[in-house]
Amino acid sequence: MNPRLRAALALPVSILLLSACNTLPQRAAPVVDHNKIWQTSRLALDQGRYAYEQGDFERASLWLNESLDLKLSSVGETVEAHKLLAFIACSRAEMDDCRAHFRSVLALAPGFELAKAEAGHPMWGPVFIEEKAALAH
Repeated sequence: MNPRLRAALALPVSILLLSACNTLPQRAAPVVDHNKIWQTSRLALDQGRYAYEQGDFERASLWLNESLDLKLSSVGETVEAHKLLAFIACSRAEMDDCRAHFRSVLALAPGFELAKAEAGHPMWGPVFIEEKAALAH
């Protein structure tokens, strides 16, 4: 092979070979068995709760919204998803979203109360109290 041709092809071939080694596998799309959709929505809620507890609010929001989209099987689970989304929204100063999620909680469970530690939180405690008072009027 001509040395000039070899030199000219060496760089492009090297780049091609290295880029082939560095490709990431595509994620498989989740398989949803619509006969067991409650399991999928529950898994999404569990993942959202775990991400929230780890302080990964971005990932928690994605999972919690997914759990709501998949229609959780109980009112209690749906209330929990909305409550955690309200906490996340309040902590991000997204007050309209925070209020909307608390309204969803109260629409599903009008007698719902935050736990004592949650109610005393300076970011979402007052918002929840205001939304509960607005519902009473």
